[in-house]
Amino acid sequence: MKTKRFILLVIMAVFTLPAISDVLQYRIEDGHATVDYCPNWYSESVEIPSEIESNGKKYPVTSIGRSAFHSCSKLPSVTIPNSVTSIGSAAFRGCSSLTSIDIPNSVQIIGDEAFWGCSGLTAICIPECVTSIESETFYECSGLTSVNIGNLVTSIGTFAFYNCSSLTSIDIPNSVLTIGKSAFENCSSLTSVIIGNSVTSIGSRAFCGCSSLRNIDIPNSVQTIGEEVFYYCSGLTSITIPNSVTSIEKSTFIGCI
Repeated sequence: MKTKRFILLVIMAVFTLPAISDVLQYRIEDGHATVDYCPNWYSESVEIPSEIESNGKKYPVTSIGRSAFHSCSKLPSVTIPNSVTSIGSAAFRGCSSLTSIDIPNSVQIIGDEAFWGCSGLTAICIPECVTSIESETFYECSGLTSVNIGNLVTSIGTFAFYNCSSLTSIDIPNSVLTIGKSAFENCSSLTSVIIGNSVTSIGSRAFCGCSSLRNIDIPNSVQTIGEEVFYYCSGLTSITIPNSVTSIEKSTFIGCI
């Protein structure tokens, strides 16, 4: 019996290797800690520490893992420390009560679907070190009214701001080269869009259904405008298309009456 007890204790020790602090669970790899899990029933504000201690050792918290806060629909706010450099895919997907999150300038990577369906978010500032807004990052963030895009972002991915129906204006910086398919589709409150002078292509349906958009100037850098880019932009009264554009695909202006 003594031998059996000893084996059981060893097994238990192995299964407690992930560090746990308050409600958050962490994964430790290569001397760094990643926020790995938050239970979806949790309803209090979360402050992620800059470091954690496990088995007598301290580890800097440098990333928020894939789906770490997925479906934490009662979570009101999250504070991210300056030690964090990456936010994983779908990290906050479905956090519909999340109203406040400050992304520090230390963050360099924000994964796809990171804030998918965070309908309570009203404002977001994308840090200067982030170079790409991935696909569906802010998909159906219907409460989002203000977005500040950092000056190192070079691409806005497909469906990045799809159905952000409260967004009223967007200033795309000069660093951006491409605007992906359906990037701002169904942003029905969008009245003002400023496109930076480095954008070379605007993907299909990029501004489809932006029914409040009144006018837009396309810079001289743009060469291609995809299919249905301004499909059913029913409020559009004027648009400037430069000589640099070599092709305008079919159905681009259908419904612009």
